[in-house]
Amino acid sequence: MKKQLILFFMLAYCAAQSQDVAFNNIHQSLVYLNPSFAGSNGFIRNQTIYRNQWPNLSGQYVTYGSCFDGYIKPIRGGMALSILTDDQGRGTTRATSISFVYAQHITLSKEKNIKIIPSVQTSFVQSILDNGRLNFGDMINMRYGMIWNDPTIVPNSSVKYNDIAAGLIIKHGEAALIGVSFSNLLEPNISNLGTYHLPVRTTIHGAYRIAFNPMNAIDLTTILILQNSYYNYRVNIINKRARGFTYGLGYRLSNKFYLREWQDDTNAHNFIGFLGYTGRRFGITYSYDRNINKLSGNTAASHEISLSVVFKKKEK
Repeated sequence: MKKQLILFFMLAYCAAQSQDVAFNNIHQSLVYLNPSFAGSNGFIRNQTIYRNQWPNLSGQYVTYGSCFDGYIKPIRGGMALSILTDDQGRGTTRATSISFVYAQHITLSKEKNIKIIPSVQTSFVQSILDNGRLNFGDMINMRYGMIWNDPTIVPNSSVKYNDIAAGLIIKHGEAALIGVSFSNLLEPNISNLGTYHLPVRTTIHGAYRIAFNPMNAIDLTTILILQNSYYNYRVNIINKRARGFTYGLGYRLSNKFYLREWQDDTNAHNFIGFLGYTGRRFGITYSYDRNINKLSGNTAASHEISLSVVFKKKEK
């Protein structure tokens, strides 16, 4: 019974983590942040991102995804098709999701250039567990090696489910925006053993651009993610150039919150550095994410590489 409980909570935690990746470079993972970004700038584009979190640990998290999105003028809407794979524990569990997004672009004021963009996203997810990588002490057999000696608690090797997300963005030209998105609205059961329903994740974000000239600007972004009893707050400052090198800094704070008290000793502080290059039709960015708590010395930090390619610009 004890082993069954340990396995249940371990699988539930791993599955929950695999569905809630937090990318540092939000400029090249826009649709993942909020589905309302689909077609948001009038381009047909592809954004691809790779994240390697804590590579020194045997239970590292490796995530890679790609998204195509574009604006469709006759319907004044944006569409996106994306795929995201999250690998935990060097193949112990792997979740792959395929998502389709539709975002309706509504102009509230042409004079003030204000738009509102509601969106909906549907997803199909498959999570695969390699049972052979789950080892417990009482499974050791001198003759046969590692065996499952209790067939009643062998977890399912595959879990499939559907999910829905929704988003909303209000834009004021290219200078400012605010948005909110809600993920895991169906709260699907994602556990390989027993029942664990993935909690709804709420993301609130805002951005403001300070333009010095048409070729050079500073982007200020802030994000607050709420899920169950946890929060994740991030702020980024990036010197963004139309063509040439870009660079910036970021800070992330993660914690568990309560209605009556805060536990400061559980805070997870991360500092982030960005370096990239933006060309006429493509951009590439590398980010380095360093935890400054006790965990930092053993993880080798986290690394992201993201690529954005523009294929065609739509008429406005």
